[in-house]
Amino acid sequence: MPLTRWGKPVFIQLGGRSSPDAVSSAFEALQVLTFKSPDTLTPRISRAINASLAALQGKTDHEEARAAFLEAALDADFSVR
Repeated sequence: MPLTRWGKPVFIQLGGRSSPDAVSSAFEALQVLTFKSPDTLTPRISRAINASLAALQGKTDHEEARAAFLEAALDADFSVR
């Protein structure tokens, strides 16, 4: 299955890194939310995980997953650019 990239990546700065990371797809968002988000699962983070999974399964639009990830990134206190 080909990886569907978002029209515009979300740039996030994770703890201590000097340059931001580009998150460009639902798959990458799922990785960040699973491995880099806080231990507390907020409703926005949960929604973004579900939206990313749904996008990967073809059940929702990838841009909807991007919007959910952007909200979750702010909720997780990532520095978003």
